[in-house]
Amino acid sequence: MREKLIKIHTLGRRAVSSKSFRRYIFVGISTVALDFLLLILLRSKFSSGLLSAVSIAYWISIAYNFSINRYWSFEASEGMVPRQLFLYGLLLIFNYSVTLGVIWGIESVGISEYIAKLVALSFTITWTYIFYKKIIFITK
Repeated sequence: MREKLIKIHTLGRRAVSSKSFRRYIFVGISTVALDFLLLILLRSKFSSGLLSAVSIAYWISIAYNFSINRYWSFEASEGMVPRQLFLYGLLLIFNYSVTLGVIWGIESVGISEYIAKLVALSFTITWTYIFYKKIIFITK
């Protein structure tokens, strides 16, 4: 058991210190900022409904996220675009479903949709890096 914990700790340290992880975090933060700004803009300036505003902001920020992560964070700009898009799309559908479910559930009990959005992000961020690095944008 101790050996497994040491191995997990070592893998975690290696991931956090990697260039791709630092870039992933930067892209993630900028994606969240874009997503929130669009959500606020759509809700306050255009009076969009909650789910439509969440959806529009989500998909625009996702297009940004795919492009920057592919070319910069994981340096996977060569070949395999259809495969990457397909796998990325599957992960997005899953993350999108989780996002809508969490926001709807939390907002329905009277908590701000913005707090709900942060909660949803905390779920999806945790598994997304691993999928990007190990499955979608296979790196060296």
